[in-house]
Amino acid sequence: MIKYSDYEEYFNKINITKDEASVLIGYLTALAEIGINNFVEKEMIV
Repeated sequence: MIKYSDYEEYFNKINITKDEASVLIGYLTALAEIGINNFVEKEMIV
């Protein structure tokens, strides 16, 4: 799982607070889970 402390240096460079980063990490994690679940559950049509 992604943690704020792993990327704290990068967040500080772009002036993202710990609270904002936590929200961003949660959002990106949810998107990843949706994508993974969709990929696993549905056949890809190319």
